[in-house]
Amino acid sequence: MSTLLMDCSARNELSISRELTRYLAEGLGESITDRDLGNTSFPSLSGQDLIDLHNAKRIDRPSLVRHHFFADQFIDELRSATSLVVGVPIYNFTVPAVLKQWVDYVLQPGVTFKYESGSAVGLCDNLRNVYIVTSSGGTPVGGEKDFASSYFSFVCKFIGARNIELIDAGGSKRERKQIVVQARSRIDQILSNQRLVAIK
Repeated sequence: MSTLLMDCSARNELSISRELTRYLAEGLGESITDRDLGNTSFPSLSGQDLIDLHNAKRIDRPSLVRHHFFADQFIDELRSATSLVVGVPIYNFTVPAVLKQWVDYVLQPGVTFKYESGSAVGLCDNLRNVYIVTSSGGTPVGGEKDFASSYFSFVCKFIGARNIELIDAGGSKRERKQIVVQARSRIDQILSNQRLVAIK
C-alpha cells in the first residue's frame, strides 16, 4: 500500500497545510510518494491544448507533448496509490491554480473515469481513502464560501475514491499552535477509527 502526498501551498516552511499533510501521511505508515504542486511550474494550458489533451488519439504538437508529460506522471502516481493526502489552501474561495491544473491533467476519459448508460463511473477505485487538509486565512472551512473543499471532494468521488475525510486547518482568528493542535487531534481520531475498522 502507498500514499500519494500532494502539497499545493505557495508557502514552504510557514505552511500549516504542509506540516499537517506530512504528519498525516507518516501516520498512515505506508510508503510515500511526494508531489509538490506548490513548487511546480506548469506550462500554460491553452483552450486547444485542453481539448486535445483529452483526445483518445495523441497529437504530437510541441505544446501538447509537455502537457502529456505531466499528465502521464500524475495519472501513474494516482493509479498507484491506495491513499491520497492533499493539502488544499483556500485561495480566493477556491483551490490553488496548480491543483486545478492537476485536475485538468488527470481527468481523462477512459483512463480515470468513463460513462456507462449516461452515468459517470470512476476508474480510480484503488483509492481507498482520500484525506483533504483544508487551510484558510479567513474563509470558514466547510462554509458556504468554501468552494475548495466541496469541489475537490467531488473530483475525488468522480474518479472513484471510496472514502473521503476532511480536516479543518483554517481560521485567521486562531493562533497557529491552536490550529495545528486541533487538526492533529482530528487526524489522530480518523486514523484511530480506521485502525479499529481494519481490526474488525
